[in-house]
Parts: sequence; C-alpha cells; structure tokens
Amino acid sequence: MSSMEDIEARLQRIEEMLMPLSRSAEAANELKRDLEPRVNEAVKAVIIELAEIESDFQIEDLLFLLKKMARSTRHITYALDLLNKGIDLLDVSEPLLRDSVPQFIESLDRMERNGVFALGQSLLDVMEEFSKNHSRQDIDRLQKTILGLMQAGVKLSGDRSLENLDRLAEVPDLLDLDRVAEAGIFDLLKALREDRVRRGIGVLLNLLRALGGSLQVDQPGKKFPDHPDARHG
Repeated sequence: MSSMEDIEARLQRIEEMLMPLSRSAEAANELKRDLEPRVNEAVKAVIIELAEIESDFQIEDLLFLLKKMARSTRHITYALDLLNKGIDLLDVSEPLLRDSVPQFIESLDRMERNGVFALGQSLLDVMEEFSKNHSRQDIDRLQKTILGLMQAGVKLSGDRSLENLDRLAEVPDLLDLDRVAEAGIFDLLKALREDRVRRGIGVLLNLLRALGGSLQVDQPGKKFPDHPDARHG
C-alpha cells in the first residue's frame, strides 16, 4: 500500500469517527433552534411578572431568603418530617373519622330534637339575667348555697334517707286542709287513743331526739346561736 492510500484510509477512519459528533452537533443545533422561541417567551413572561412586583421585589431580599433557607435546612427538614407524620396520622385516623363523625353528628341532631340545646340556652339566659341584676357578692352567696345544697343532697342519698323522704312526700296527699276542724283539749285526749296519732307522736319524738343529737354542745351551759339569751348576751 502506497503512502497515499494509507493517508486516504486514515482520513476515512477519522471521518467515520467524526460522523457521530457531527450528527450530535446537528441535533443540538436543531434543539437550540426549537427551544429558542420558547426561551424567549419565558424570558418575556418573567420580565413582565417582575415588572409588576418591581417596587416590592429586591434582589437583596431574594439573596437574604436563600441564605435563611440554607441556614435553616435542619428546621425545614424537621418541618417536612412533621408534615409526613401528620399525613400518616390522617391516613390512619381516616377510617375512624369516617365512622365516628356521622355518629357524632347524629348525636348532636338527637340532642337538638330533644331540646337539650334549647334548655342549655335557657339556662344561659337565666344566668345572664341573674348576673345583670345581682352583684358579685350575691353570686358568691348563691354559689355557696348551691354547694351546701349539693352536700346536703349527698347526705340525703342514703337508702334510709331516700325511703324516709319518699314516705314524707306521700303526707301532703293524705291531708285535706279544707276539712280541718278546730280541736280542743278533749279532742287531743281523744286522738291519743288512735294508733296513728301515737305513731305520729313517736315519729316526732324520734325526730326531736335526732335533731338534739345533731346539735352537740361543746361546753356545759353554752347556748345555741338562735337562743334569745345568746342574741342579747
């Protein structure tokens, strides 16, 4: 092979090696020609948008924001982790909420139909009207009174107390005040023969004993607060 043929073979091999590069360069030029109008449109859109916020936007603010974000990378990562956990919690609780929320709404609707909210509103209106017409001292006394009544209610919650109160509640039904006649000493003596009267007197005596037992006197001769001498002396 002559030197000329050798040179031609080498040139052919070089041409074959450069052919892919030429095709790549041509494809890049075609992509550049295709993207150039789109890039120009995007640049124009960005310029128009920046022109609208020109008075409020400064490049220094953007740089400061980037620096803050770079310094707060751990905080941003922590916030994203919390967001992921919150999303996981919503995914887990979603079936429960799907069942419980309608039941809760149904309960509220049933309470509304039964007048619970109307009663609560009435109580609020009464409390508001009471607070308008009474001082703070009156409200404090009422609070103490209600507390005392609740404590008394606890004491009356025993089985025997409830049974006695139930019996006492039947007494007004047994009375006919329109037919009550005057009674003299002889009527009292005659009434003592009746078993009911004697049982009633026994109840009064037991009541007096229980009342006297509850009024314990610490010192001999000490008078109760409602005694006439105690008020004057």
